[in-house]
Amino acid sequence: MTRTCIPLSIFTGFLALSSLSTVKAEPVPTGLPEALQKCVNESDDTLRLACFDREMDTLSQAAASAPAPDPVDTASSEEQFGIAPKREDNEELVELTATVEKVTFGTNRIFTVWLDNDQVWRQEYMGTFRVKAGDVVIIRKGSFGGYSLKNKGRKTSVNRIR
Repeated sequence: MTRTCIPLSIFTGFLALSSLSTVKAEPVPTGLPEALQKCVNESDDTLRLACFDREMDTLSQAAASAPAPDPVDTASSEEQFGIAPKREDNEELVELTATVEKVTFGTNRIFTVWLDNDQVWRQEYMGTFRVKAGDVVIIRKGSFGGYSLKNKGRKTSVNRIR
């Protein structure tokens, strides 16, 4: 018995060609402007492309002429401390005082502290540093953008993680 073997590339080509005639139009996505939805339904490729070009040009002109929304900064200086670069009002907070609610120690005795202002800070470098729940600590911004946590006269480098 003789078997005929069709190369895989020819078979997939026939499969692709046969599936072209069975392609159905996808439903129009919701949330599009009505003019763009009409473009999706256009069956002629040239007219469809012209429709999209025309409508996108109209939308971009409308967006360019619309006034830009005013950015509203609702976060306080304390909430932004440790994560915000510079505030526009030039009232940059350089230190904050908070009470430690919880302390956990990870590998190499690097600690993480949860403060009463909902901030979480982690020690940057390995080292012995004593801190416990209930301690009042001061976190101060350094001159090169780093932060240090001070407790009972000692300080260590920290990074804000939340």
